[in-house]
Amino acid sequence: MPVNPAAAARENYLLPGQPRWPLDPAKPVIELIDVSLSFGDKHVLRGLNLQIVPGVATVIVGRSGSGKSVLLKLMMGLLKPTTGKVLLFGRDVAKVSPVEMLELRKRMGMLFQNYALFDALTVEENVGFTLLENSNMPRDRVAVLSG
Repeated sequence: MPVNPAAAARENYLLPGQPRWPLDPAKPVIELIDVSLSFGDKHVLRGLNLQIVPGVATVIVGRSGSGKSVLLKLMMGLLKPTTGKVLLFGRDVAKVSPVEMLELRKRMGMLFQNYALFDALTVEENVGFTLLENSNMPRDRVAVLSG
């Protein structure tokens, strides 16, 4: 897959000076290696191997209770696997510090299915929310980027 020069040049607003994400499809941004997760004797995931690579849309579908939300929480480092490894941007989430985990999470986002926007905010405020809360970017700069 060819690298898009415009995408490669995009600035990382949350972590200035760091690349936004690898653009090489051979370097997954999220990787699960032989991941299993159980809650007591309830096995939710067993031996899952998955790579999320840049430039490829990945969809997770399944019946209610099949483990979709658990999988997303594993990918974001909110849950730790019972066995196996979860790598975010090449880093093992089980081995990073809480501060490093925060920095990794700033490179990704999750949108919930229902009520994903703050209804008391404008569209511009919703779009700029993460930058306002997690960066030192001035409000007028966020407005330009969001509008």
